[in-house]
Amino acid sequence: MQSQKFSTDDIETVLVCSHCDEVFKKKFPLALEGQITEFKCPVCGNTGDVDLPYKPGEERVRLDEDLADVEDEQLLEEEFEEAY
Repeated sequence: MQSQKFSTDDIETVLVCSHCDEVFKKKFPLALEGQITEFKCPVCGNTGDVDLPYKPGEERVRLDEDLADVEDEQLLEEEFEEAY
């Protein structure tokens, strides 16, 4: 893996095929962070493994805070709808 970029939904990676040296981008679900997963080269079809990193701690805290805010907003909306 050459590089990775985290979003709220996935991990975008830049991978290099060990067979043909092709460089390509591939997205993996965020749920796979910290795991070793398999990918397939789009050029030669060879498979390889990539060790997906964990999201850095600082980003993880911000994401957790954002998710908590969204959950709080949804709870308030539900309470409001039930009351009226």
